[in-house]
Amino acid sequence: MRTHKRVTNKEAKLLKQLRGYDKDECIEIWDGLKANAIRQVPPFFWQKLNHRKYIVEAFIEQYQETHPGRYPTERDFIKNKLSGLLQIYYDNSPLLALIETGFTDKKSKYYDLRLEETPWLVLGAVPRNYWGEKSNAKKAVDWLSQKTGRNVTELESDNFEENSLYGLLKHYNYSPINIIKAAGYEVEEMQRNMTSQRYWENPENRIKAVKDLVKKLDKSPIEVTWKDFLNNGISGLLEYYDSHKEALAEAGFACERKRKPTNYWANVSNRINATKDLAATLEKPVEEIKKSDFICAGLAAILPYCSGHREALQEAGLLPENTGDLK
Repeated sequence: MRTHKRVTNKEAKLLKQLRGYDKDECIEIWDGLKANAIRQVPPFFWQKLNHRKYIVEAFIEQYQETHPGRYPTERDFIKNKLSGLLQIYYDNSPLLALIETGFTDKKSKYYDLRLEETPWLVLGAVPRNYWGEKSNAKKAVDWLSQKTGRNVTELESDNFEENSLYGLLKHYNYSPINIIKAAGYEVEEMQRNMTSQRYWENPENRIKAVKDLVKKLDKSPIEVTWKDFLNNGISGLLEYYDSHKEALAEAGFACERKRKPTNYWANVSNRINATKDLAATLEKPVEEIKKSDFICAGLAAILPYCSGHREALQEAGLLPENTGDLK
């Protein structure tokens, strides 16, 4: 008579790990993690696709109970003990987790058209290198053109910032022209040349661009602001000057062209006055002022003294020290 070897608890547990868990069991394991009842998931747990899907589905369902129509950020994953899952399998991208789980699959009950067409509107951040894909840049440019009612060649930096596309703007060095080119649209030859990293090293190129700008704006050079440079895709040339007025002066317009003395920005009062003037010029809350605003206003030299734009705003008394990180 044959006898069957009794399976020990340890062997049963190992078999369960190899065969996998159902959804309720996966959620129970995750709940144990969140409650610190267990220190880690069982071996091979995240390697199984079904396990990952069960947890992401459950997480999204719970999150949207208190955040209707929104999706969790990377920080939300971390707070819910899912940092390892996000880092190892999704390159720290919530969108990649949602894609694998079926949120962009039209056959899935979780399908969300917004994640497929405009993920920047419902996510805290898109995946790394997302904007490097020309198809994504084109998708965003076409959407923004339709939303603002502007031709793609008329889109300005403010249009991108005000419509959750700051990341796209940053990826292409804050240049609408670079974005439009990446999206596959034709730009004038001079504008195409401006996308070259070394283009602005030539003073003749800078002078020509400034003269063309003044002619295009059809207003007195005195009325031209650094925002005009930004909105017309030539803010890159301002890195060669202390201010936009110096750029105008070099092009022959009646504006002051005087470089700041050595160690001028080492003086705290000079930095504070310049930062306050910048904040007064910008038409947005202090909390929304970005590093690019300092650069485009010719105040990039201030930042090394303050360890960043946020610290410069704090130094000027415009931003409390306990304010959260800015973009």
